[in-house]
Amino acid sequence: AVASEAEPPRPPPVAESAAFIRFCREHLVPLLDRAAGVTPKELRLLKDLRSERGDSAAAVAKRLRIDDGEMSRLVKRLCARELLSKTLSASRRRSALVLTPTGRALVDRSNWAEHKVLEGLLEELTAEEQQSLRKAMAVVRELLGGR
Repeated sequence: AVASEAEPPRPPPVAESAAFIRFCREHLVPLLDRAAGVTPKELRLLKDLRSERGDSAAAVAKRLRIDDGEMSRLVKRLCARELLSKTLSASRRRSALVLTPTGRALVDRSNWAEHKVLEGLLEELTAEEQQSLRKAMAVVRELLGGR
């Protein structure tokens, strides 16, 4: 066969990938977040603080890509619900965000509920389907830089 007659390479399935990501965001994320009793952004913030780095609101906002105004409102709501507190950092120059025991318990319950929901969904798959899913997830992780 002549090289010019070769079939051109197929483009990546961008539309299908985007549709899949939207589907997960619209269906799976709310299913997992529902058990927590907080909004998805509140839960994301609480889960980020579970690592207990003692970061300032500004540092957390930057890491999570939340604008300062929204971060301020999130912190105020979570402090009012006693899920989060602000303490002076070691340098005493800024406040550090810290989960309260109630906030840590909520994150732990959310993680457990997330695990149970996913476990239930995955149990519906055959062994072959589970293996295919593992391979597909590994490809996605690699494409996203191992995150």
